[in-house]
Amino acid sequence: MAERGGPAAQAGIHYQNSVSALYVGRMCDAAPRPDRGRAVEVRVEAPTEVDDTVVRFADEHRTYIQVKLDVRQGDRAWRKLWKDFDAQFRREVFERGQDRLLLCVGTFRPEHQELRQLCRRAATSEDCEELWDRLTSPEQALVREIDSIRSGSVGETDDALEFLSHVDVEIWTPQHIEDALLPTWMPDSNAPPTVVFGLLRDQVASEAGRRGRFTSSLVRQLLEESGISLTVPPDADSLRASVTMCSAVLRQHKSNLGNTGPHIRRGVVEEIVAWARETSDEKNAAVLLDSAGMGKTVVMRDALDALEVAGFTVLAIKADQQLSGVATQEDFREALGLPDSVEAVVGRLAALGPVAVLVDQVDALSLSLARDQKALNAVLGTVAKLRLIPNVRVLFSCRSFDLNNDPRLKRVEVARRFALPQLAEEEVAGVLRAKDIDFVTLSPATRELLRVPLHLDLFLRILEERSTSSAGRGTDGVSTLQDLYALLWREVILAPDPEGPPAHQREQVLRLMTDYMDRERRTSAPQSIFSRLDTRYLDGATRWLASAGILVRSGAGWSFLHQTFFDYCYARQFVDSGESLSEVILAGDQGLFARPQLVQVLAYLRGSGSPEFLRELNLLFRAEGLRFHLKELLFGWFGTLADPTDAEWLLARRLIADPATRPRFLKAMGANPGWFACLRGRPIEDLLAQDDEVLDAEVVPYLASMVDIEQEGVVGLLRPFLGRSDRWNARVLWVLGRIRDWHTLAAFELFEQLLREMPASEIEATHELDEVVKAFPREGCRLIRLVLDRSLDAYLKSGGWRQYRGLLKDMPLHDYTLQEA
Repeated sequence: MAERGGPAAQAGIHYQNSVSALYVGRMCDAAPRPDRGRAVEVRVEAPTEVDDTVVRFADEHRTYIQVKLDVRQGDRAWRKLWKDFDAQFRREVFERGQDRLLLCVGTFRPEHQELRQLCRRAATSEDCEELWDRLTSPEQALVREIDSIRSGSVGETDDALEFLSHVDVEIWTPQHIEDALLPTWMPDSNAPPTVVFGLLRDQVASEAGRRGRFTSSLVRQLLEESGISLTVPPDADSLRASVTMCSAVLRQHKSNLGNTGPHIRRGVVEEIVAWARETSDEKNAAVLLDSAGMGKTVVMRDALDALEVAGFTVLAIKADQQLSGVATQEDFREALGLPDSVEAVVGRLAALGPVAVLVDQVDALSLSLARDQKALNAVLGTVAKLRLIPNVRVLFSCRSFDLNNDPRLKRVEVARRFALPQLAEEEVAGVLRAKDIDFVTLSPATRELLRVPLHLDLFLRILEERSTSSAGRGTDGVSTLQDLYALLWREVILAPDPEGPPAHQREQVLRLMTDYMDRERRTSAPQSIFSRLDTRYLDGATRWLASAGILVRSGAGWSFLHQTFFDYCYARQFVDSGESLSEVILAGDQGLFARPQLVQVLAYLRGSGSPEFLRELNLLFRAEGLRFHLKELLFGWFGTLADPTDAEWLLARRLIADPATRPRFLKAMGANPGWFACLRGRPIEDLLAQDDEVLDAEVVPYLASMVDIEQEGVVGLLRPFLGRSDRWNARVLWVLGRIRDWHTLAAFELFEQLLREMPASEIEATHELDEVVKAFPREGCRLIRLVLDRSLDAYLKSGGWRQYRGLLKDMPLHDYTLQEA
């Protein structure tokens, strides 16, 4: 017998059966869910207007599901589904305010995303007037189109918006169903989720012609007859207990400064909580990003507490301590002590309420592509699954350098990036005042150094090891992290202690740990390395270092007080060996393990003020045999130096002057105010005098990378070129379009001047005005508030800009200040 329909129809039926099978399987999942989310009956090909699938839930509300493998706005199937939805909506059996209409599509199209956003806004607006004001022009057009399909003509939008408030849209591609839904929707059993799902889908297909009705008891009987035994998953309280136990590692992390200093709560914690509360499921992944030592772990610990207060269940993972050596998903689960996979546990808890997953120090698994690669792959794979689960928010912390230099981390799509500013001078001064140290009397370099939380913490530890009379001795010349670790080594690790182990044994413990962690590519070392016959005598020294805060208990092993201290220990040993970095790198295989070696040793040589630093740096930059990935890493590391010296600037000038190296170094030094300060004056003028090809490919993108950070400086550089040519006008507009934080009057003035200079056709052709206007702040500048109030909404919805330009015509920006309310 020939199959009904062609291949396309068969694919659509297969997809429809797959969606029905998901709900059938979920009925038998014993995981706790609120009544509104607990399915008790599934009807396929039901005798209703929306007949693909009808699901009844424990609270007696129903969801009428229309399933389309692919549907396009405007085609016949699109029009039919809205007529069917409308007919179902108008039936007396449909309980308005309770029942739902669900469109499930298997192919992503822009109109599906737009429709989903529209329906969610309709469901969360208090009245139609509020909703209509929130809709974009395309969304308003979509409302009118759907209304005309339902009624045959455009009628009252209030009725259309009430209708849409009952509609949900899910974009479930077949791949999404397999990756994200099967693990959490299929019941736990002695069979893999794919096997259970396949069996249920076949049963749905056989029952569809008879308008089959499925209940939990019937499905359980079917599974038992097929040899599948269901298992009872842990209850919600047990799951929460395991999550709390896992999170204890981060919760117990040291959060005060020094040994007895205060805890400084950072403002970004409130930003994280606000994001977790307000963001959508589509934008549910974020990263806390900054350089080493800025206090990301303390912020993650504070975010754990704050999110729990806000009503979230929080799973916190400290990657450097809990995931070192993890290679498989099973290793991952066992390392965290969870009863099931991370995504299964989180998925079950997310059905009961919002869940936040915090993964701290992902960079410790990356370390520039060299260590714990399998662990990092396991983490990123889990994050990818978690972000597909509704009601889940994922935040991981990472150093900027690792995110920018590890291609796996670079590929992780995040909707929000949180950054940590340095501590305010007043905060540092207050902390030091309690230790009888006058912040003002310290050198400018020391004061700047101590604005980094790790540096201040180390500084206080050193002070607390000294007697009160000599607390500040020898600390005023400290200007680098290298100086602080050298002091820590001398004042703490080698501190005389008649009742403690000899100093040479403490150093031997650090050497053994460093050698093991480097050799095994791990972020911690097991206790077993000190239980051998030849190392047992070091047990006392190990415990002494732990009591001094140099070592931290990490599961069944030890880790250093901070990842940067491992870098310091490794580089110190390498330099003490007398080897040349460039010779070792060039003579080796230059594989991934050479990356941390290069960065750590260069950072140590620079911090110690060794003359070998510039020699090695020059040799590596000039080496023809240095592989591409190491050369890129070298450029990236050199470009991120926050406070380049005069000698480093001389090397940088040579890199900028050489057309072969200029593009790479300009890209590497982007968003770095330290290098921008070096370029001021003649160097940047020389760059702006380059030909059009260099300007467009290298110089203008560099200025765009700096425009948020050095806004006044960049605007000052661009202003003389405004009006010089159409090409320069377009460049200026392009740079302004990269601004995400309008905070200087000079930038507003340049924008006003640009609008007066450029013909309408040129501005419209660039498509850049959208980027500029969308980034305007909604508070803080009287002119911009006037623009927003009178014309911006109209501008954004109509796609035109003339009304906006007309408003500016007789309103010079210098009449207003950014401080006006």
